[in-house]
Amino acid sequence: MIGRTGNQLFQYAFALAASKKLGTAFYISTASGYAFRLPNYFDLNGYSKLKNMVWRIITRFVKPRPQLIEDWTSPEDNARLIENDVLYSGFYQSERYFQSCQADVRKAFTLKAEHRNNFEKKYGDLFRTKKILAVHVRLTDYLNFGSEELGGKNLTLPLSYYEACLSQVNDSQYDCVFILSDDAAAAKALFGEKEQYRFSQESEIIDFQLMLNADALIIANSSFSWWAAYLNTRAEKVFAPKYWLGFKVKREYPVGACCQQWTAVEINLPSHLPAGLVASASTV
Repeated sequence: MIGRTGNQLFQYAFALAASKKLGTAFYISTASGYAFRLPNYFDLNGYSKLKNMVWRIITRFVKPRPQLIEDWTSPEDNARLIENDVLYSGFYQSERYFQSCQADVRKAFTLKAEHRNNFEKKYGDLFRTKKILAVHVRLTDYLNFGSEELGGKNLTLPLSYYEACLSQVNDSQYDCVFILSDDAAAAKALFGEKEQYRFSQESEIIDFQLMLNADALIIANSSFSWWAAYLNTRAEKVFAPKYWLGFKVKREYPVGACCQQWTAVEINLPSHLPAGLVASASTV
């Protein structure tokens, strides 16, 4: 396991698909230092904490061969190399890693009843009677996240990306627009206030369900909103940034990140302006 909830969802989906392809079991390693967060939120059909502990003990004595999966390589090329008795590490941020068992993945990622009940108590009536648009804005850690290959630091999406998406969905047709962010105050300063805008300061799992149950989505280049959009069965439209984390260099990273059924929005960065909240965007 590497990273937080969104990343771990991809990693678990990869492990589940690989095990089904090979006809074997799999175990989850937390040797990287990251806690396994998913059992707190999801049913994870087929996962056994006890069996996982047994396998972790076994692998102290029988060492599997480590293998890193590169995100610049196509999922199809990586999938052809999958074999048994290997400890895989990577992010696997593409549906193409688990297309063969999408139903199993969706079943595994059924939210636990306690979380569904909490959401129902707080937002059930609103989502049944109103038309909802959810917008995800990833800030904080993304301000210092990036590399030379991705065009440098700061992988936050420009405000114009969101403006391009909002102009197409026409936010006035929605009774409520939830703007979800890891920095609600900064998001409010960026978007300004409108009558139907609501800036969420909820828990992680409530924010996830706000996107999971929305009628339309504008997602960030974040694995967290990726999974909320992917598992959402009612959204009439999903807007996503073209090239994902590679939008500055116009090269898709990770390869295969955007689902084909989503509307990809290309972000054009002027060469004389810094990346971040100043670029223009167009739908392709």
